[in-house]
Amino acid sequence: GLPDSEAPCAPIAVTPSGIVWVAIDNVGVSRYDGETWTTFTKDDGLGSDWVRSIAVLSDDIVLFATSTNGISIYNGDSWSYFNADNGLITKSASSIAIAKDGVIWVGAGGGVSKYDYDGETWISYSNKLGLLGPSAGSIATGSDGLVWAGTDEGLYCYNGETWTTFNTDDGLANNRIYSLAVSPDNTVWI
Repeated sequence: GLPDSEAPCAPIAVTPSGIVWVAIDNVGVSRYDGETWTTFTKDDGLGSDWVRSIAVLSDDIVLFATSTNGISIYNGDSWSYFNADNGLITKSASSIAIAKDGVIWVGAGGGVSKYDYDGETWISYSNKLGLLGPSAGSIATGSDGLVWAGTDEGLYCYNGETWTTFNTDDGLANNRIYSLAVSPDNTVWI
C-alpha cells in the first residue's frame, strides 16, 4: 500500500494505460501499476517531497509541480527538472496543465510559465509585467486553446496574445481562485 496512510493524499493522476500516481504530503509520490505500489521521494530523484499537482504528458512522461523545487519530470527511468535556475518563473510551482497542442503551462508563485516540450525555452508571464496577480495557484486549458489562471486577484484568461482579467467587478463571487477546471465544452468551473 501507500507508505504513510496518515498523510493527506492529493493530487491524483492516471495515465492512459491506467497507471495511478498519488502525491502524499511531505512523503513524495507513489505509483500503482495495477499490482505494486512504488514510492519516489526526494532521495530517489523527485525534486521535492511536497507535490502540488500532477500532469500526464504520456504513459512514460509524468510532470510534478513541487512547492520547493519547480517541476520534476519522470520519463519512466530517470528524473529531470525545471526550476528558477533553468527557465521556470520561480521555484514554487502550484499547478500544471497540458494544452491540446502539448504546451505545458505552470501556475506558480509570481505568475505563469509556458513551455513547448521541445527542450528549448520557457516564457513567463508575471505580475512584474502587470499581466497576472502575485500567484497563479491554479491553471487549466480548454480545447478552444484558451488558458485560464486562478490567482489571489481574480481569474485570468490568455488567448494566445493577451491576458484578460475577471474579478468581482465582473461577477465572480470572490477574487481568490483556488481551483478551476475546463469542461469538454469549454465551460470554466471555479
